[in-house]
Amino acid sequence: MKTKEIRCSFFNNNEYNVNPDGQVYPCCFFANTIYVAKQFGYPKKGTIDPRNTDQESIQNGLQNSEAIATGVEDRNPMYKTYIENEDEYNLDNKSILQILNSDWYNELEELREDWNTAPHVCKKHCTVER
Repeated sequence: MKTKEIRCSFFNNNEYNVNPDGQVYPCCFFANTIYVAKQFGYPKKGTIDPRNTDQESIQNGLQNSEAIATGVEDRNPMYKTYIENEDEYNLDNKSILQILNSDWYNELEELREDWNTAPHVCKKHCTVER
């Protein structure tokens, strides 16, 4: 019987994503999603009309940033906590060591160790079957 696990190249290689504005994210998947949502003002579900694009198209993710932005805080508690405290994860306010040793980063590392507790973004992009 195969089991699922999270294999995160960012964590495994001790790498992080730092945006030009100083925000430190655990990986590009967190960074891109939160950045797009921030550009739209962290919209709630139903507050933005998505463009009429082919939902099956690989281009949809690039063309329909409204769908990515909508409801980010509701889709993932880790996103919500990050967004509520984003100043704590910015190099203008904290050192990289303070950020990486924060409760949020420690909780994320613990959650991703078990596929069943890992955030959706980790399951979606970093799942492997053994």
